[in-house]
Formats: sequence, C-alpha cells, structure tokens
Amino acid sequence: MLREGTRDGVCDEQPTFGSGRATPDRADWRQVHDRLHTNARQRSALDANEAYWLREAERLQIWKPLGMVSILDYMERVLGYAPRTAQDRLRVARALAHLPVLTESLGEEDGLTFSAVRELVRVATPDTEAAWVEAATGKNQREVEDLVAGHAPGDHPDDPADPDIRSHVVSYKLSPATFALLRQATLALDEEHGHHLEDDELVAALCTSALERGSQAEPTGRAKFQIALVVCGRCEQG
Repeated sequence: MLREGTRDGVCDEQPTFGSGRATPDRADWRQVHDRLHTNARQRSALDANEAYWLREAERLQIWKPLGMVSILDYMERVLGYAPRTAQDRLRVARALAHLPVLTESLGEEDGLTFSAVRELVRVATPDTEAAWVEAATGKNQREVEDLVAGHAPGDHPDDPADPDIRSHVVSYKLSPATFALLRQATLALDEEHGHHLEDDELVAALCTSALERGSQAEPTGRAKFQIALVVCGRCEQG
C-alpha cells in the first residue's frame, strides 16, 4: 500500500543507455514483459504519490511565491503538463482526497491505472468506490469508459445507465490569441464561482453568459432556450 508523502514501490534500477549495448536486447519476452509491467506499476505508484503532493501544493498555494497565477499555471510551467492533462490530474487529485479505496488501488501492485481512476472519480463516492473498483478491475481503458458512461456520482456500477447524462467529447482548434482569451475567461469564471470549474461547468457558464447578454438586446422573436426531446426507438422512452 502506498503511504501519502512516500515513494513506495519505486525501483532504482535503470537500464544502461549510451555508447555501450544495453542488456535488454538479450532478454527473452518474459523479461521484457516483467520490466514493462514493473514500469507501469511504478508509474501508477508515482501517480498516487503526486496526487497527494498536488493537494499539498494547492493548500499552500505554492505558485504565488513563484510568481505564477494558479496551480494549473504551475503544473504547466514547472511539471510540464499540457493544459488538459494538468486539469485532469488536478481533478483526480482533489477527488482522491475523499476516496481512500481508489487511492490505495492506484498505488498498489496490480491495482488500477491512473487512466482508469481518472474515469472512476467521475462517479465514485466514499459509499460506492469499492464497488466501482471491483467492477473496473481487469478491464481495459475503453471498457472502463463504457462502464462509467451514463452514470452519475453515487450510482452503483450495476445501476441502469441514463443516456441523458452521457458525456459528449468536443474539441476545438484555437489560435494562440483565442486560447489566451479562453485561459483568461476561465480564470475569471473560477474566481467568480469561488472554485475551479470543470469542463461542463465552464462551457455552461460561457454559454449562459452569452445568452443572458443577448437577451438584454432588442427582442428577436426567438426563445432564449430551446428544448429537444429524443425518444429511444427500442424502449420508446424520452
């Protein structure tokens, strides 16, 4: 089990690189498999360890004495994460503070990977996390994503999926100037709401702001919001 603030499970052994020939080219497939599997488990242990220290960094607001604007800015500039990756890792770190079973599974031998935990923290609660860990064990990333899809926080893995809460993945290509505007708007909305907004909250806030601003202009005869009703062809439910 990984203990917070430690680096348990990290192996100091390193392969030899450089002008000399490394021994892995003479290893059989079993040795190669063992090394790759060991590397994966060490990576997961470090992921669990990093989650603890990210929470400490946020508690201490270590970015301020370093002249940075936020924990995400620190993660991008110091830890080298891409913006989306930094957001995901911070979201997981915050969630794991209240999910000890998921934290232990991430840090232990043959436990869940960070990618799986990243999906499970969307739905797991202290009362349901053990059931989600059991259901996700042995599944690949795509299977874990399908397992979580259509579930809300507090649901159990065997609860019927709700198509109305299935997430949609949207991507945009932005110019540097537009991306800078988005970052500025995100920081302003985080400050306005008093916490870091997740993707769904951020887009909802941006859309609501645009719609409310438009409603103050001259009436266009169109409704501010529109509602679409989708009926399933198999179960005939809306």
